[in-house]
Amino acid sequence: MVELAKLLETHSYSITILFTTGFHDHPSVDAYNHRISTSNPSISFNHLPHITPTITSTTVSFAANGFDFIKRNTSNVATTLTQISKSTTTIKAFVIDLFCTTAMEAASSLGIPVFYFFTSGAAVLELHSYFPKLHEETNMSFKDMVAVELRVTGNAPLKAVNMLQPIFWRGRTLRTGTCYSSARAFQRRVGS
Repeated sequence: MVELAKLLETHSYSITILFTTGFHDHPSVDAYNHRISTSNPSISFNHLPHITPTITSTTVSFAANGFDFIKRNTSNVATTLTQISKSTTTIKAFVIDLFCTTAMEAASSLGIPVFYFFTSGAAVLELHSYFPKLHEETNMSFKDMVAVELRVTGNAPLKAVNMLQPIFWRGRTLRTGTCYSSARAFQRRVGS
């Protein structure tokens, strides 16, 4: 997001990056944020209130725990966007990535346009957008679909058992988490 912010800054935008705290924080992050803000005065960082991560199980993936942590920050995002809206000029856009889809509703409810910043190629975007259809077509987890090849437009056939861990189990991230819900939210935004 910082590199995107640097590109947007060249168009005379003021950029605020919302920054979570509590999930794998590292002391070097604050120094990095300070360095970016100092060398790019139009870029600032707004630290959301600290939230302690909840690890529900040792069998849940690191990514699934990260998605849960971000989801638990949704109310902080809504509060922060409201505060920024009241203290400055109109927020022109709210840019999120795949991991922050749960924040889309908070921005949309405030009338702030939301844009996805998708850092992978078009084939991965198409695969991601296809998850709701896969979800409707089967009630099995990808891990149980040993002999199944997924056929998604723009992609070579992909063995279901080779899917990434966060979407491997139907009852976890694919069904209720970010991968599925963000694809659905994206489809609603573009009118599919």
